Amino acid sequence: MAKKRNWKKVITLVLLGMMVVGFSIPAFLDPTATTAVVQSGQKLCQVDSDCYLLCGDSPVEVLCSQNLCLQDSCDDNFYFKYQKEPLTFSLLVEVDGVIVDMEERSSAGDMFVRFENSEAAIFSSGLSMRHILEKAKINLNLQCLTFDGNSYCDSEKLKMAVNGNESNLFESYIPKDGDVVEIVYS
Repeated sequence: MAKKRNWKKVITLVLLGMMVVGFSIPAFLDPTATTAVVQSGQKLCQVDSDCYLLCGDSPVEVLCSQNLCLQDSCDDNFYFKYQKEPLTFSLLVEVDGVIVDMEERSSAGDMFVRFENSEAAIFSSGLSMRHILEKAKINLNLQCLTFDGNSYCDSEKLKMAVNGNESNLFESYIPKDGDVVEIVYS
């Protein structure tokens, strides 16, 4: 009786082993199989024009932020809906006495933010300074101003003023029409 039980255990273990091998081997043999899982909202982009959607028969502009399209289907909520009439404000970024040319740093493929001279035109309400400066390839937070591979990280030297008043909101500030925003590192 004990020998019959042992054979049953051996046969069961062999069958289990064959099942494991049977499900594992095909994964190793298929070189076209991908291991990355693309999730909703994960379309890669470099500029806003990479993110267009076609909803019905009309194109919909979608914001590209941190190299990801912020919307990937027509069913999603439009967090940053494109507006034809821009909100405009004055923007100055200065590092060690040199004014950063925002227009030169931006791309024609970015539709939500346009820079001209010292003016910024924003084509969506609710865009924060993080989104706006990102279009000029600049990162800003409470401690650092970063662009072109250089970080300027001295909280005593980094200042932001809105309409002449010092602000600590930095990247989270949402500009209003007619604002004068100055970011200075000196």
